[in-house]
Amino acid sequence: MNDTTNQEALKIALNTANLPLVQILLPLFSKEDASSMFFAEPSVPIPGGLAFPLVMQAMFPVWGGQQPYAPVHLAILKACVAAGADVDAFVRSVAGSHTLLHMCSQEGLPEVAHYLLTEAGAAVDPRDYDGDTPLH
Repeated sequence: MNDTTNQEALKIALNTANLPLVQILLPLFSKEDASSMFFAEPSVPIPGGLAFPLVMQAMFPVWGGQQPYAPVHLAILKACVAAGADVDAFVRSVAGSHTLLHMCSQEGLPEVAHYLLTEAGAAVDPRDYDGDTPLH
């Protein structure tokens, strides 16, 4: 499979919270690829488009409203971070940007926020499109 096919397969595995498949697919990418990987999200109707970094795509089923939060989502996030995903990557959108820590604060995901801050080394001071930090 080529990189585009692998990335599409990874997106499907992330969106369905399929941890075993995520664990098979992540090693196909270098740490540099994992750090800079973005997934286009055409289903979100924002002019100019929207692209999620790997860490955000890992949690998309939860904050996208497709699934309630479960420990498997944190396990998938941890696997992505171990593979080199950038925990401080911003969503790419003309509507604004924010990090996964911003989303955890907004969506009430304290377990994920705790992991990002205590184990993954997420920055506490990045500012979103409104100028707010994740702790605002």
